Amino acid sequence: MSNDKQIHRHVGDDDDDQVGYGKPPRHSQFKRGQSGNPRGRKPRLAYEEDDFPIRRSMMEPIDVKLNGKKERLTTLEAILMKQAAKALAGDNRSAKLLFEYSGGLKDFRADWKRQKTEAGRKMVDEILKIANTWKFGTDDKKTGGS
Repeated sequence: MSNDKQIHRHVGDDDDDQVGYGKPPRHSQFKRGQSGNPRGRKPRLAYEEDDFPIRRSMMEPIDVKLNGKKERLTTLEAILMKQAAKALAGDNRSAKLLFEYSGGLKDFRADWKRQKTEAGRKMVDEILKIANTWKFGTDDKKTGGS
């Protein structure tokens, strides 16, 4: 008989009213199907111009005189051009700064090779166009047998 009481104590309704660590009162527990956070998470704030006033000012256009002509550039472009001019004039610190923040010589070599191959492809396409003009009398024909 004492064994039945013990089972009843662990399984019965008496346990539901116990309150303690990991057992909040029944009235404050989440209801079935009810979210614990009904308003949802707070969304991330999108880029606000006021959050980055320096970035905003660097993107503002300014008038700059280049080769005697007035051109409109962003402040960032003007600063980079000034740094490049100083580097070309022999200022090693400006040159180092430009290389450092542009990814270094390795990235420049990769870009140069890519541009070189694009220029090569354009040249081959132009030669094929000229060859098709000679062969077919028009440059409307497709190149490369497709």
